[in-house]
Formats: sequence, structure tokens, C-alpha cells
Amino acid sequence: MIRVGIVDDQPLLVSAFAALLDNEPDMQVVARAADGLEAVAACAQQPIDVLLMDIRMPRLDGIEATRRIVEQAADGRPRILILTTFNVDDLVLGAVAAGARGFLLKDVEPAQLIDAVRAVHRGEAVIAGQAAPALLAALRNPPAPPSAVSSSATPSSATPPSATPPSAAPSSATPSSAAPSPASSTPGEDPPAQSGSPDLPAELTARELEVLTLIGRGRTNAEIATELYIAQTTVKTHVGNLLLKLAARDRVALVVLAHGVGLVGPLADDDAMRTVPLR
Repeated sequence: MIRVGIVDDQPLLVSAFAALLDNEPDMQVVARAADGLEAVAACAQQPIDVLLMDIRMPRLDGIEATRRIVEQAADGRPRILILTTFNVDDLVLGAVAAGARGFLLKDVEPAQLIDAVRAVHRGEAVIAGQAAPALLAALRNPPAPPSAVSSSATPSSATPPSATPPSAAPSSATPSSAAPSPASSTPGEDPPAQSGSPDLPAELTARELEVLTLIGRGRTNAEIATELYIAQTTVKTHVGNLLLKLAARDRVALVVLAHGVGLVGPLADDDAMRTVPLR
């Protein structure tokens, strides 16, 4: 049974989501909260597997609530899925950076919401399909650091330094300005590959490009190892190198980058929901 919590300051919306999910044989809504403080308290009082979290709420917003819940979670639960009225903005990216497993828009189809809860419970990340292009743009052009943010920004709308949104490799980077990369742990590793894309640093090896492409296609580490005839530990090393070289926070960012630079077909601006294996 998937134990679900719902956090939103709109009671009608909470009731609607609860009625939908409670009707599923493998789900039970065990907690409801009207703001971030109530959500943090609810997660401390009872086990919750998946938490649906709004962003803009009184007292404590979804970013800080997500951060606190993730920090206090001993077993990696609850896994948090952001539900927002907005497409992609700094707050959504801040929540993902704080530890959320992805986000959907509140006008999501009922069946997609149900599928998303199950996917997050399985350990996957979820991205709203219609928001993918905006997410890619935001990853390529992360918000300015707090010191450069306009003084008109309020504390609740600025992303804290500790939750800097994931960022892609700067498009202006050149081989001469790129930082040295760690050497691959695989003997006889392929030499750096010239990808021909301004969005990828030139020091990526041919093998790393292969791994990045397969990550973009949704492959798990085990599947990548099987397809490339290498050990899973070697795959993990390549993934770690990719995260470092591309300045990507997590596997979700790698998936979006793989699509954005053309290693995999472009992320379509449609209503399809994307799920991403995180290991």
C-alpha cells in the first residue's frame, strides 16, 4: 500500500486529490496539510511514502518544507512530488534542488497523477511533459546567485544558496576554458570525444557520451552495463564523471541535457509525462 500525503492551501484541491487517490486499491491518503509547517510535522509523526507538495503556501513554502523533510528522512521517505499551477520558475527548480523527485502541473490528467505517484514510489523521477522545454532552458541558464538578485525579491521567492537549482554546462564553455576532468577509472578509456555541441564540454570521452545517451533514453545503470558490456561499478563511475563535468545535480538533469543537445530526440512540448530511473 502506498501511503500518500497531500500538502496544499486549497482545501477543495486537497479533497479532490484525496478522493482520486483513495479510490486506487494500492493507495491510501494518510495525511493532509495546509502549509509547509503542517507537512513537516505530519512527516515526523507518521510514515508517508509519497508526498504531493504545493509550492506557494502561507507560513512555510514548499521549497523549505521539502528541504526540512528530506533532511529529517532517515530512510529516503517520503519521496516528494511537486504539484504547481505554474510551469517552470525559480521556485519549482529550487524545490527539485532541495530534494523533490520531480514536478507536475495541477491540471494534470487524473490517470497521469496516479501513474506519477506510483513512479515516484518506485524510485523514479517525474517531469511534466509540457514543462520539459522550459526546464531545459532553466537548467542551461540558472538563476543569478543571491548577491545578483534584485532587491525586490522576497525571502520566500528567492532560492537559498544551499538549494541552487541544477545547472547544465554553460553554452559558452570552450575546451580552453573548461576545467580539467577526472580521469576515467577504466583502463584504456576512450580519448575525449568531439561531440560538436557547444553545450557539452570537449573532454567528455566517447564512452561517457554513450552512457549519457543511454541515460537520456531512460536506461538504468544495470541496463547500461548490460548494453555496453561493462560492470555496473564502471557505469557508476561514468555517471559520476558526467555529473561533475556537466555541473549537473542529478540524473534528471542529465536526461534533460541528453535530449537538449541532440544525443536523444528532443523533449516534445506535449502532455506526455516523463519518468526517469534514478539508479
